[in-house]
Amino acid sequence: MRAFFQIMKVELLGALRSKVIFFYALFSAAWIVFGPDVLKYDGSQDGAFLLSVRYLLGLVFGVSIVFFGALAVGSVSSDRAACRLQLALIKPVRHSIIALARIAAIVAVGSAVLALASLLVYLSIGRGRVCDHVYSPLMEDPKIGARRIFDDCMEKDRNFKERVAEIGSREVMKYLESYVLDTYETIDSGKSASWIFPDVENTGGALAVRIKLNDMFGRTDAVIGSFSFGGFSGPLENINKTLVRVPLVKTGAGEPSALIFENKSKNSVSLQPRRDLHILVEADGFGWNIFRAWLMMTSILAIVVASGVFLGSALSRGVAVFALMALLFAMVISPATMEDYPDPIESNAIDRFGLMMTEFCADLTFSLTKHNPISQLESSECVEWRDVFSASLSALIHSAAFSAIAGLAMLRKSDRA
Repeated sequence: MRAFFQIMKVELLGALRSKVIFFYALFSAAWIVFGPDVLKYDGSQDGAFLLSVRYLLGLVFGVSIVFFGALAVGSVSSDRAACRLQLALIKPVRHSIIALARIAAIVAVGSAVLALASLLVYLSIGRGRVCDHVYSPLMEDPKIGARRIFDDCMEKDRNFKERVAEIGSREVMKYLESYVLDTYETIDSGKSASWIFPDVENTGGALAVRIKLNDMFGRTDAVIGSFSFGGFSGPLENINKTLVRVPLVKTGAGEPSALIFENKSKNSVSLQPRRDLHILVEADGFGWNIFRAWLMMTSILAIVVASGVFLGSALSRGVAVFALMALLFAMVISPATMEDYPDPIESNAIDRFGLMMTEFCADLTFSLTKHNPISQLESSECVEWRDVFSASLSALIHSAAFSAIAGLAMLRKSDRA
């Protein structure tokens, strides 16, 4: 452990003396402070909050991933090119310890920059705001629903069966899962619908429903209705196609179980319950929420830095930087592509191969895209401690694994030298 802290100390001292890191930290702080004067918004408090979180803090987080990821790549490859790495390798220090110490040092510096940006956002716009626990309705597993549709079509539709035999069932099942996730539920005028929310905890915080309703014919009439959730209820009167928050107030006795919506408007309305319907329970303040988001951002940064140190240990600097940028590019585009899974029956072999590669990239970068703290902050959703622990554990596992592999790569490079 002594060698670990010594190497980490040297790396931290080098970072503190680096003008590039200093000016990057200064730029990040200036962007948070003066960004609202540069960018335009509607002038409201909510608009300023959205601007500060999505475009100011979000940009600092995104650029930090690229900046410190590239720095991690160069921390090993540049030393090897200058023959400084060989001097460290002849000492009685495990190669994996060298990699792990460099990961820890770079993550510490990046985490400090993110902490400064998060603190400035809190001081400028976040004080007095609260966040909400978000609960989703109990719905059928998309895989089960997709399997039911698949079996039914295989039994009744001969053309469908022939196409499945031609292109394979795997792609068809993926498409059907996406179809089930996007399925709309229609509520006719004068009718009601209900959804079960088994996980809602009565913590004493204020309750609300967050919902987005759509007119299936594209009309923009007002939607009138009411919600009831046990002894809580609240009226709805809003233009459809907008995401609205409906407060629920205590109106009687009864434990919350099913959320009931009664459509009192003159037209039918539709929604996607998996995406457009949530119950919100007031949690704690924005200060704690942005603290948890900072921990999660640090965990994501640690995974990128660990990947960069490994790539810098195994490849030349140019190739390693290209590989890391390709990984980050896949991290950005793969989830969006998978979310809009195209119909494989209407695609050709080249399209299906491209889709398979996109799915592979989505699986490869899942640890980076699983959590989205910036999106949760801007939506005033509570960044849950369980998700913070999950992200932190993933970062520790990736750091340890990539350090071990990077150590082996260093050993092979030194043996060749």
